[in-house]
Formats: sequence, structure tokens, C-alpha cells
Amino acid sequence: MEKHILKVEIRSEQEKAKQLRRQGIMPVNLFGADGSKALKADSRQVEKTLAQVSESTVLYLDINGKETPVMLGEVQRHPIDSSIIHVSFRQVNLKQKVTAMIPVEVVGAFNVPGAYYHLVVDEVEAEGLPMELPELFQIDLSTLKAIGDEVTYADLQYDRTKITLKIDDEKLPVLVVSAVEETVEEEKPAEEAAATAEAPKQEEKKA
Repeated sequence: MEKHILKVEIRSEQEKAKQLRRQGIMPVNLFGADGSKALKADSRQVEKTLAQVSESTVLYLDINGKETPVMLGEVQRHPIDSSIIHVSFRQVNLKQKVTAMIPVEVVGAFNVPGAYYHLVVDEVEAEGLPMELPELFQIDLSTLKAIGDEVTYADLQYDRTKITLKIDDEKLPVLVVSAVEETVEEEKPAEEAAATAEAPKQEEKKA
């Protein structure tokens, strides 16, 4: 497994977020048992790192040469161009279980005639040791052979001796992906459509 390292520096109280962004620097926060730390990092490096990880990935913040294991917390984006403007990380103990949202990714070709696939959930909450959590749940669409075929929580592939899904047992049969029949709404004949349009006008005259 690739080790992801992001170099960060301590951010002083005098360094304002807007000024840092103009310089290509990203405001970063680290939350841990000792409280929060205000940090900063090169914006391009932050974006590059985040493109390679998910919420369940363990990465390391290099703070003055000391590596701290963390997981991704909140990512704030610009409301107009969706660029990343702030990131927070949570410090983790590699020997203690954590919970994280695991992305659901569909792969393979969907080949069910007259149907489309419906992705019901795009992430699933799971618990486990940080280094043992899957980075994603993959679902092969080619396993759906006919309308009505489905994949449920119970069908997800993961090490059940190490990972626990944070859902109620009764939700295990709930759909994650299903093959749904395509429906085409029948168009009304031209005469029927015209009659429907005229009906309100006739009612108005009576009133």
C-alpha cells in the first residue's frame, strides 16, 4: 500500500486564510486528543494528495520532520468553482479502531437490455483499525444479469473478521445497486393534448 505524506507547517495567528490562499498556501487544521492545530501546506500538494486518498485512507502529515498518522476530515470548497479552500484532518492511533465512510465504486460493464443501474448509496460507514479499513467498496456491474438483480449490503466484499459495517442487522438486505427497468411515458395523441389544453379555458367562461 502506497504511503501518502503531506508536508505541512505550523500556521501562526497572524497568518490570515485569505492572504495564504493568494500565495498558493492552503489553511489546514489537525484535530487530535490534544486539541486542534492550525497548519498550512502548499495548495497544489494538498490537491494532489487528496486526489489519491479517500476518507478511510491513512496518510501522514510531516510536521517539522515528524510524521503524524491522520485521516481526512472535512474538505471545504469554493461555492463557485468548487476549488478546495480548507482541509481538516483527524489524528488517529493506528492501534485503535475508528469509523469512516467508505466510498462505493462501480466497475465493469452494465449490459442488461431495457434497464439502467441505480446506485442507491455511494458510501457506507464502517469500523476497524485505520490500516485495515478498505479504501472503497467495488461493485462489478457485470454481475447484474437481468432486471431486478441487485447488490445489497450483505453482498459487499470485505474482511468480516476485521471490519464491521455500522448499520443495523435488518438493513443488510437493503439495496446498494440494482438493475431497474427503463420506462417510457406514453405521449398523448395530439387531439387529446389539445382537448386537455382547452378544458381550463371552457371552465373559465362558465365561471
